[in-house]
Amino acid sequence: MRHLALLALLAVSSVACTQAVGEEDELVGANEDEVDREGESVVGNKAVGSQLKATDNVNLRSGASTGYKILKVIPAGSSVTVVSGAPNGSWYNVKYAGITGWSHGAYFDAVSSSSTPPASGGSGSDCQAQLRSLGLTFKDSGAVKGIADPVTVSSPIRGVAFRYVASSSTSPILGNCAFFVKLAAAADKMKAWGVAEFTHIGTYNYRTIAGSSKLSQHALGMAIDLAGFKTTGGVYYSIANNSHFVKNTSSSTCSQARTTAGDKLLKGWACDAAGANIFNIILTPNYNAAHRDHFHVDLTAGSDFIKGPGETKYEPVVNGVDPLSDELLGDDDYHEPIPNELLRREIEIQRESGALIAE
Repeated sequence: MRHLALLALLAVSSVACTQAVGEEDELVGANEDEVDREGESVVGNKAVGSQLKATDNVNLRSGASTGYKILKVIPAGSSVTVVSGAPNGSWYNVKYAGITGWSHGAYFDAVSSSSTPPASGGSGSDCQAQLRSLGLTFKDSGAVKGIADPVTVSSPIRGVAFRYVASSSTSPILGNCAFFVKLAAAADKMKAWGVAEFTHIGTYNYRTIAGSSKLSQHALGMAIDLAGFKTTGGVYYSIANNSHFVKNTSSSTCSQARTTAGDKLLKGWACDAAGANIFNIILTPNYNAAHRDHFHVDLTAGSDFIKGPGETKYEPVVNGVDPLSDELLGDDDYHEPIPNELLRREIEIQRESGALIAE
């Protein structure tokens, strides 16, 4: 019976995923194509975490235009939470009833802000003021293709150092301001697991997802690939090492027994980050071969899962498409794994620093 029920769900999802983008007969909110609401709209950047109040029944869509599917209709008078401070045209990335999507700013009023105004003479966005309140050191990066609110953030973030893999010193990271708010929360989780440093293999890279015309979250400055963690005790764990992250595709990552110290740390942090809804997507070595040596994390709108067998919260998954949003699941970059020479150099750097390489 369970097998038949799953087949039925797959059939329903397959039909849903063949609908035209934006087609949704039963979900219809305000008409975004005919906007004339002078004095009743929000404009400009808004603080991440601030609240907006719907002034009409408004569509929550999977992307920033009327061409995207309606995920839900937000009732007039309801409050939504701002996810990304910079709008895409007149569209705002917001969360309502646990669902993240995009809504037209003409149908909202601002009701509160979670951050203080920027210091006099400082960088422009409310999000950047939030970075200051979190104690991050950064600079406004000006216009960067693909990034709505570009900033370059220096190490450390919330007391955790970050460094490009195989580089002997830390270097600033370029990305969207809203992503660094999330990365700060992720760093707090790292500290709770006793992590002092993490290495990464890339953040901003203007490109599309492989096999698609859709921009990667890396192109938006909303993703990072994590390669290794070093503890405050000086022990280094590499995600590429199968005894550190024990690959297991037989069950969901967060339900698996963790048999090694590295497995406890790496899966523990990833599952804590997922449980706290810090990132919309976390891809681990359990996802596919292209992610065997790192965690990919991003803020794909409309998604909410740590990827492994049975781990998407919106079942079922058909041909890599999220049935909630009809969007491609995850950021399947299919980039080459980290070259062995970089991994070897990273181990050399760790040993030169006095770190103990975990068995």
